[in-house]
Amino acid sequence: GSTKIFNMMALYQLGIGIEQSYGSTKIFIIYLFSGLFGSVTSTIFTPESVGVGASGAIFGLFGAAWGDLIQNWDLYDSPCSTIISLSFGTLLNLGIGTAPLLDNFAHFSGMVMGIIMSFGLLVVERQTSSGRRLGQKYYSICLEFVPVVTVPIFMCGALGVLFAGIRGHEVCKSCTAINCIPFPWGCDVHTEGECVWDCSTCASSGVTADITLYNENINNATVTLHCPVLSDWTKNEFLDVVLKGEDVNGADSHWLLGKCKQHCPDAFF
Repeated sequence: GSTKIFNMMALYQLGIGIEQSYGSTKIFIIYLFSGLFGSVTSTIFTPESVGVGASGAIFGLFGAAWGDLIQNWDLYDSPCSTIISLSFGTLLNLGIGTAPLLDNFAHFSGMVMGIIMSFGLLVVERQTSSGRRLGQKYYSICLEFVPVVTVPIFMCGALGVLFAGIRGHEVCKSCTAINCIPFPWGCDVHTEGECVWDCSTCASSGVTADITLYNENINNATVTLHCPVLSDWTKNEFLDVVLKGEDVNGADSHWLLGKCKQHCPDAFF
């Protein structure tokens, strides 16, 4: 609900202005490629969850706004104020994206693609007050060639990683911070109740458990956790962790998530 509202506001505020300046075709191309790249990147890094929506494409418009500012800096009446407003909107939305159940991989990668593609598509012709066309600045010409090289590399590279079955964490282990940061910052994720959200992978990655009772004694059971594996140290999708002498009285989904956070190696991967 709230993410849809943010998306609609961003689409209205950014999309209309850029579309009026550069036309529907160019903005559609940026929107399409940003959404596609964002979805592929999200699938690489979070294959255990399925995300739907246009957030990656809409963040591509944030990127396009940044690219337009960089490419046409000298044509802005007040570029510094534009930087301030863009920085506020970008940091706010990316910060919100670090909360659970939001896909900041799609947001971030969509924005990066939007920046790159805008260098080649959002170029304003410079002319004097009398209408005489001026030549492009050297840096502007160089920026126009950036998407020609990088977009095919990024798209082909991402699709290659996806179809090769390589998990994003194998390529970039520290990139998990893009998608989720425990809040409040600096809280101890292993202390129950200290974090408003702890970025645990237990809920989204599908942990399950088998419980074996001996003589129907629920206070001395053997629990086998089937922990999802997200790291590259094993080729198995799940790792079994056996816990003996467990009290399973009142065992439910909350209890299972707690056990996962305590004992699964990749609970906070």
